[in-house]
Amino acid sequence: MRIEDIQDDQRISLHLIAEGRQEALQAVAKAFVEADPSLDREAVFESLLARETVATTGIGDGVAVPHARLPGVRETQFIVATCPEGLDFESVDGRPVNILVGVLSPADRPRESIRALSEVARRLKDPAVRRDLVEADTPAAAVRALRRGKDQGAEPRDLGTAMPAPDSAMPSA
Repeated sequence: MRIEDIQDDQRISLHLIAEGRQEALQAVAKAFVEADPSLDREAVFESLLARETVATTGIGDGVAVPHARLPGVRETQFIVATCPEGLDFESVDGRPVNILVGVLSPADRPRESIRALSEVARRLKDPAVRRDLVEADTPAAAVRALRRGKDQGAEPRDLGTAMPAPDSAMPSA
């Protein structure tokens, strides 16, 4: 699944109310399970929380991207939640979070996880996309805002070809 493939209202939560990061992560875990009943709510929550203990996923500009790689997840999944009032997520810039994009990826496909996180960051780098997402009054409006962010930056490249092979010859001058 790519973020623009979200069609299901269960994957979008507008006007999330939470008393801090842990409660927000519980809401994200609940939304993942509601959208995909094959997931275990406690396992999702514990995985998201464990990732937060490494470093905050509050990346700044009002955005947090709680994420985890989890056994049993068959494809990358997204949950989008907005919190117009702001939420203390211990973000790197110290500002409240208004947008949470939860990402669950298969445990055995780290490149897929990296691509998904890159896609989220690329889409949400535009202040207009973030504003439209926070102001969305329906899940359809939130999806439209995310789709507008699709053209932000280049498409993700194949991480396996990001660097030339060590034995490739450099042209001589």
